[in-house]
Amino acid sequence: MIDLSKLEKSPETTKVEASNNIFSELGKNTYSYLDVISELIDNSIAARRTDMILEVTIKLYFNQKNKVRLFSITDNANGISQDKLGIAITPAGVQSCQSLNEHGLGMKQAIAALGKLKYLATKTI
Repeated sequence: MIDLSKLEKSPETTKVEASNNIFSELGKNTYSYLDVISELIDNSIAARRTDMILEVTIKLYFNQKNKVRLFSITDNANGISQDKLGIAITPAGVQSCQSLNEHGLGMKQAIAALGKLKYLATKTI
């Protein structure tokens, strides 16, 4: 066992800076489009309103080579409030036991697997 009372505080300060490289690393996974859709629908379910039926619309936009170039998902769930948006898109920023994703990485990994994020929008009620 370590005797914490004998430990000394280091006189040095370590600075940790945020990096966008985490998203390219999160994107190195085996997510399929089905996995991505599942993660995003799970987020819609987690944010659903109890006074109405959840409606989720998924759109895939293809190019002439039949490759998905744009992906859109919308729902009538609660959305993310402006003051919580930053933490919501921060890797591991939000952790929950109330959905399939317990570590706050599911949506971020799913989006990162698709490539570069072109646009992110949310709504509040």
